[in-house]
Amino acid sequence: MYSECVSLADSILSQSSSEENVLRSFPSAVGREVVGPVIRSLQELVLGKSIGDTDPLSLPEHVQWVMQTVGYGLTLPLSELSLLQGCVDVYQDWLSSLYFQKNTVPLPIRQDPNHYAQIIFSQLSSLFVPREGEPRLLEDHAFLCKKVIDIVRSLMVVKGLNMNRDTWASVFEFLLHICDLLLSPPSQSPSLGTSLCESLIRVLFSAWLRACKDTFPVPNLWKTLREFCCRWRHHPQLIQQWSEVMFSLSAHLVSYLYGSKHLSFLRQQNSSLFGSAQFSGSDFNPLIKDLDYSITVQAWFRLLHTLGNLVDLLHPDVITGTPSFRRALGGSSVGASPLTPSVQSCVDMLPFIFEEAMSALLKQVTIFIGQDSSLNTNAKGGKGGKPLGLSAALKPGSVGFRSPSVRRKETSTALSKSTFYTPSPVQTPPSKGGEKEAEKGGGGGVSEPFYINLSPDPASPPFSALDLAASGGSGTSRGRTTGSLPRKDEGMIGKPRGNSLLHIFGVWLFEAAAWTGKDRNGLSLISKRPTSSVADIQELMKLHQRIKDYEAGRAEAISCLCHIFSQLPCGEDVLRVYLSRFYHCLSVCLTYDSQVCTGQVLTRTILGSVSLLRKDLIGFNILIPQYLSSIENILPVHVDEVKFRCDVPVNKLRRASIQILLSMLPLPLHYIHLKIPDLVTLLDSVRTVQSLSDSGDTFYSLKNRVIKLMFAAMETEKDPVNMQMLLHGFNILIHDIFIYESSVSKMMSGGGGGGEEKEDQADCVGGTEKPSDALSLNTLFHQACLSAHFALQNWSNDNIVTLAALELLSDLARLQFDALSHVGCRDAVQWVCEFIESQSQQKPFLQTKSLHTSIVAGFITLIIWIMEHPHLLAHEFCLASILRVTEFGITGTFSKSETGVILKGDKELRPISGRVGEMAEFLLYCIMEKFGSFPSPCGPAAGGSLLTEEELIKQLITNNTKSPPTTIPKFRYFLIDNSLILGLLEGSFSEEEGTLPTVTGVIRGPSSRQVWTVQLRHHPRSHNPSTLHLKSQPRPTPLATSPSCPNLVRPPWPDGGKINGLKLSGSIPNLDEIIDESSKPLHREFSQLTNNQIGVESNIQSQLKRFQDQTPFPNPARALEPPEVKKNLDTARLFLSHLGLLNMDHLQGLPGQPSLSLLDSSSLSFRSSLGSLDRMPTRYCDTVFVMYCSKGQAKPEEILRTQLPLQNKSGEYIQFLHGLGWIVDPFRHPGFTGKLRPETSEDGGSSHGILNAQIPLRPFPYYADAITEIAFVTPTHYTSANESVSSVRSVESSDSGPDSSSVSGDPLSLPPSSLLAPQPLPSWSAPSGSGVSKSQVTAGEGGGVGLSRPMRASTSQSSAGTTLTAESADTPRRRVQPPRDCAVLVVWLEVFEDHLSFPLVPMSKLLYRVGGPGGKSEPSLPVLFIHKMRSGLYQISAKTGSSPGGPLIDGMVVSSRCLSTLVRQTVINICARHRMENEGYSPPHIKRKRKIEEMSAHFGQRLTPAGLYSELITTTTVNVESSSQ
Repeated sequence: MYSECVSLADSILSQSSSEENVLRSFPSAVGREVVGPVIRSLQELVLGKSIGDTDPLSLPEHVQWVMQTVGYGLTLPLSELSLLQGCVDVYQDWLSSLYFQKNTVPLPIRQDPNHYAQIIFSQLSSLFVPREGEPRLLEDHAFLCKKVIDIVRSLMVVKGLNMNRDTWASVFEFLLHICDLLLSPPSQSPSLGTSLCESLIRVLFSAWLRACKDTFPVPNLWKTLREFCCRWRHHPQLIQQWSEVMFSLSAHLVSYLYGSKHLSFLRQQNSSLFGSAQFSGSDFNPLIKDLDYSITVQAWFRLLHTLGNLVDLLHPDVITGTPSFRRALGGSSVGASPLTPSVQSCVDMLPFIFEEAMSALLKQVTIFIGQDSSLNTNAKGGKGGKPLGLSAALKPGSVGFRSPSVRRKETSTALSKSTFYTPSPVQTPPSKGGEKEAEKGGGGGVSEPFYINLSPDPASPPFSALDLAASGGSGTSRGRTTGSLPRKDEGMIGKPRGNSLLHIFGVWLFEAAAWTGKDRNGLSLISKRPTSSVADIQELMKLHQRIKDYEAGRAEAISCLCHIFSQLPCGEDVLRVYLSRFYHCLSVCLTYDSQVCTGQVLTRTILGSVSLLRKDLIGFNILIPQYLSSIENILPVHVDEVKFRCDVPVNKLRRASIQILLSMLPLPLHYIHLKIPDLVTLLDSVRTVQSLSDSGDTFYSLKNRVIKLMFAAMETEKDPVNMQMLLHGFNILIHDIFIYESSVSKMMSGGGGGGEEKEDQADCVGGTEKPSDALSLNTLFHQACLSAHFALQNWSNDNIVTLAALELLSDLARLQFDALSHVGCRDAVQWVCEFIESQSQQKPFLQTKSLHTSIVAGFITLIIWIMEHPHLLAHEFCLASILRVTEFGITGTFSKSETGVILKGDKELRPISGRVGEMAEFLLYCIMEKFGSFPSPCGPAAGGSLLTEEELIKQLITNNTKSPPTTIPKFRYFLIDNSLILGLLEGSFSEEEGTLPTVTGVIRGPSSRQVWTVQLRHHPRSHNPSTLHLKSQPRPTPLATSPSCPNLVRPPWPDGGKINGLKLSGSIPNLDEIIDESSKPLHREFSQLTNNQIGVESNIQSQLKRFQDQTPFPNPARALEPPEVKKNLDTARLFLSHLGLLNMDHLQGLPGQPSLSLLDSSSLSFRSSLGSLDRMPTRYCDTVFVMYCSKGQAKPEEILRTQLPLQNKSGEYIQFLHGLGWIVDPFRHPGFTGKLRPETSEDGGSSHGILNAQIPLRPFPYYADAITEIAFVTPTHYTSANESVSSVRSVESSDSGPDSSSVSGDPLSLPPSSLLAPQPLPSWSAPSGSGVSKSQVTAGEGGGVGLSRPMRASTSQSSAGTTLTAESADTPRRRVQPPRDCAVLVVWLEVFEDHLSFPLVPMSKLLYRVGGPGGKSEPSLPVLFIHKMRSGLYQISAKTGSSPGGPLIDGMVVSSRCLSTLVRQTVINICARHRMENEGYSPPHIKRKRKIEEMSAHFGQRLTPAGLYSELITTTTVNVESSSQ
């Protein structure tokens, strides 16, 4: 930088040593006798006392004589301490004339203070010459010297200081001389140098900064300062003070470059750094805060290089190669002779000093890079608003560089008046008062000063700081540029480029990080050891220890490099030479050898490399094997068994290693057979290109290594956050492998065209070639289930781990492949049941909210497993386990216990918590109602039947066209057990079956709404015509002759002959025995009547006998005929009777019996209550706002206005949308659409919902399973609040179809194959029970697993087989949408750094006001940012707040094949966690159940059994015309 400048070091030292004093010619006693009275008299003058009638120092000659005396007094020995003190006091009073006029100061000094101040500074250096004496006197000497230093420091901070260039020259001559005098020799303790080291360096830097403001030093003096500082680098105080100065200067420079907002953000972000006493209370801040922009940049750049090459601290021979060290060593160098104790202590301090220097560089980089790029997004600088980097700011400008041919070389005799200069007034803002300060400093200056211009100059070519340092600061003058400089309240340039930072700091950082014990020439120090074997071992041990000592500094250097490369913005390229040197440094730092390494470098490298895999650095993948090898030294080892030194908590180190490992997960299947060359091979120039291609492993070969490392990490992990990350990583890994192998299987089975084309496609996805030890998908599936089971067992008391494990099991349940083991599925369900049972039986004081949350999550996991795998309930043991935990969840006890068996009817419903009981009840609902019946005939979008009462009545009228009835029965509504509303309609929908007893029931329950039609049939529908039983059946053909009736002799009963009589039988006498004379007439009369009757009957029998004999057989008149079919049946009563609901026990409401009551449907509000119940969802309804954020968009209105049309977006984004779910038409879609009807509050405003934005009715992705509905909508059309609310209402209430022009050409209405070129597609078999058939599943190209648009059923099949025609498909099924449970924001970014400036809180307020737990409002929605990297992988940034659901968490990198699937699963898990964290949240079935109870209270009729029977018998009809209307 200063190669053509002349150093002034020799002149300063020679001039200081050549000073003469006349008193030195006399004996020392004479000098003391002269100095004593003079000093005492001067002290009285200082105190304001008069020593005579006239002023003794009124003439300049008198003052000069006195100053000669005082100067001699400063050289007296320490025994004359009082005289030394007096000399200092006198000069302190006289120096005040530089800024204040005092009467105690002699008149000549007041008239020309600068001249005498120069003499004073020249003489004060004599006080700092070391003297011999007692320890007490040495302390007093140090106190006097410290007082002089404080005097100079007070001058630097005083306002109105009037010092010209010559005075400044004297100050620097004085400071540099005394610093070199005390600091250049090896430090000894105690000594004057060690006592004053910190104060000397601080006052030197303070004076230099004050001079930069008043009169900027010339390059000669800067070079002199650099030479002197290089002699003092063995003092740690120099590095510490330099670090403090550079930190304050950098913060001041940042306020100019980026604006005060950025600096405030840095203070908040790095409060520990900015808030430390070293920097917050720094003495340099008052001196720096008034520096203008130009001076700040010049001072910062020059002071940065004041210490020379910081890597020299690695080489003791360089640091101890100064003249002072050579004199201490007797003229020899380090290593040539034994070291003295003082020199050895300095050498021992070099590792610590080196660490301090590298730490200072890291702080510099942290200030410039910052963390929030949103504050610099719109910062512009220069003409035309072109953003500038730091290297652009360091290019030669008009006011800066002097040509070498024009620059005058400074002489070395003394400091001339041209030593200092003031910058041109053009470069100083008028507000700073630059012109006045220039005049105060003496004006003038050199004609073309050596001054680097950092103001923006578009006309200047790019010029880096590295080029500037290499050329010694020379440049070509390109003329002067006028213009205003940036203010502190506004930024001038954008964030510094990585190349700019590496230009400035890279030359030190690369060399320091890659140092492995070599000297300055690159030769290994081991080769210089002696030939003796014992000496070899000793020298080798010393070298190893030296490498270990410097490892802390190297750790700071590699950490700084990783920080620079980790903060590179999206799309910024770094010079290849920097990339290669950085990779070499990483390769060296990742190598761990216990003999020569302590582990500090490896630790800091791992901690700093977390984000490197996500930065798309060219060629970075060659380091993947080395990173794996390093991580294998960390993760498989237990926390308390780590052998190397770790300066951070081991959990943080393991977390960084896990993050790096997770970033590697998609690489083996993304690059597949791509070779990974060895870095050593790449550096070997002898190898040919062919040998490079043949060397190294492939990425696919790392697959098993990564998997086994994850399993090993899980077994040794003790931190819950790390464990959660590993579980999410398993989830991503299984999905990626599953989709990859499915696509390969589909392609190789014939889905990819002809033979050659198939081979090409196979090569694209990696072919069929696998390692011999490759793990099968079923094995990985089972291992993942075991990992989740391991987490549930060992982390049962940690909520975040158990939730992550249950999420893993839930996501695994949705995977379906041919080789899936049923045994593994049953094991997974059994493990979940055991977890729920063990958690539920915890002691009462352990029953917390988090524990209940994990139990609720376990029930949700069980629901997903049984709905996706129906075979589980077919297994007896599995079914028993599920019912056991369900029973315990609802009742709080088990039926079978140690005390005996408790019948379910005898149990009290006392669950451990309301949430647990509700979720167990929901599980029971799914088993009894949804199992085997999902999806419904209407498709997965419909949670139940779509038929309404109006449609059924209309169908009843229109189907009976031949004989339309004049009246039809109305619906009658019954309430069963206070939890089920049953609406019954009597009548047949078919004219042919009109005589069959038919009843249609609309069943509204907590979990669904179903419509069933029941008919009473005497024959099965499949074997007999439907009308066969309605015709009269003919009598069977009789026999030709009448059958004869056999004469049967009927024995008496009882058989008296076989049964022995009893004495009791004789107790009743015969009738003949009791007749007496008085009763004989009556008996005779009775006998006569009996005989007459016998005669009449015999006569009749004989007549009948004769008639039968005369009548022909068979007789047609007497043939039997069947009765007529009864048409007027009370089918509703018959249906209820068949169900057993009309028993008296039920009607009387006896315990243990379901009750039946009648609802009053005549009320006007009953219909609206039914509509409210129908609008309540039966599943969780979640909304995902999907947005596309273009480059630089940072305002909500900008983002919303550019969402449409989708044709302008990237093809990958469209493929991503197709992979999220089925593309549905909102006008024909019966499910959830993500919209809200804003509820109007009392003040007329919208209480919640969509604000200032609307969701247009256009095709959108939709996904549904048995328990969840998700609508992926795109909000747009930013308008005012009133217009937006009205537009939402008008859109939702509209029943007209969509405009064809708005839908035509919509990418969401096109098949995915028409958007991108054909690529190898993964295949996915739809899970049974998930509502997705194979015909509804397609592979999304570049968007993961794509779900094709499901066909909406236009007919509804009843249970009896009757086909019911639904209404027109153009009419929306749900005119009013149910409110959603929670919402998530998914943002596709063109530039990844835009996630820092994304307006999350304002956008959340526009879209959705989130209601948090306890009624509190969360600040923003959970958001997932997605950015496509140049490698084709996708980087994820997640801000999920209090609901950190997985598997996608912040920092994940995933492949395109599983992106959509993982985003969908993450959204489901985030919303599930959001609901579980809210204790006041009620599931959909509970809301519906409460609504039914409310309707029961309002519309229930309390009738007696007789009254209910009367109502059932009464037929209620309505006129057809009025009904149709």
